[in-house]
Amino acid sequence: MLILLFLIFLVVLHYYFNLFLCPFIFKTGYRHNLKINIHDKNLQQLLTLSIPIILGTSLEQINILIDRTVASSLGARSYNNF
Repeated sequence: MLILLFLIFLVVLHYYFNLFLCPFIFKTGYRHNLKINIHDKNLQQLLTLSIPIILGTSLEQINILIDRTVASSLGARSYNNF
């Protein structure tokens, strides 16, 4: 319970810091740009490196599903190595 209250306190503190800092950020002339350049080499590298991670985690989830399906089809007294 104490951890939850601490996290709530940190979220509220973060919100107030953002409210305090926003006027100073806008005075400097900073404006956020939502344009995404698909031809950026860093973005292409990020997408290329994320493909094995996505494939690995999806195959792991499929493996867990198959293991649970096989384990649930076994009897209650069968010994398995799952």
